[in-house]
Amino acid sequence: MKLSEIVAKFDSELEFVKQLAVEVVKLGTENPDFQYNTSERLAACHYNGPATIKTGTSSTPIQAGPDCKGCIFGQALQNMGWDDEGEMNSGHSISEILCTEYVDVLTSQTHKWIVSFKDTQIDQDNGASWGKAIERISKLM
Repeated sequence: MKLSEIVAKFDSELEFVKQLAVEVVKLGTENPDFQYNTSERLAACHYNGPATIKTGTSSTPIQAGPDCKGCIFGQALQNMGWDDEGEMNSGHSISEILCTEYVDVLTSQTHKWIVSFKDTQIDQDNGASWGKAIERISKLM
């Protein structure tokens, strides 16, 4: 299922964003010690696989964390039905994806959630445990 199809299931974009927050917090609560990136360096986030980093002059990234089905947002969206490999391989941050593609009306309500998503993703990509990374989103709930 494409993200647009998932968003269309909700009465509003705000309801979609709030449900995504619920799914992310659920993952962080169930897996508070999970670290998506264990490399101690900023890693590239993938919505459908483990974090990666590039080393030296090699253009081939190496795995920077445990085997998993994706970052916290990738897994949350997969739990909501997302399975479109093309979209999952976008390489864009969650805030970029949502703001440019799926949240047409950026209200003050959706904006605060998306900012918290961006911060959560940054924390995760810098090595924070999921329990720590979800703190900003949890405060909005």
